Amino acid sequence: MSRDNLDNETLLSQTQREGSHDVLPPVYGNSHDMEGLEEEFKSFNDSNVRLGFIRKVYSLLFCQLICTTGVVAGFLYVPNAQNFVQSNPWYVSLLPL
Repeated sequence: MSRDNLDNETLLSQTQREGSHDVLPPVYGNSHDMEGLEEEFKSFNDSNVRLGFIRKVYSLLFCQLICTTGVVAGFLYVPNAQNFVQSNPWYVSLLPL
């Protein structure tokens, strides 16, 4: 009998003794799955891996800021874009989609 089944049976017997009719919480995985996960994250302690991750995150943020700045500049400095937005205010509500 596995450890998870034993834990569920122990919980079930406790709830039956207490007279509770609550549904037991589901059991996801077991402690053996966590050991493999710890091994995978040990490589994150390497400074090169961490620096690479940080570099990727900041480069993505930089690209997002450049794109946002370009869109804002287009609406601020292109007269046709300004006129379009002022004459079609409903279109501005569709931009975030």
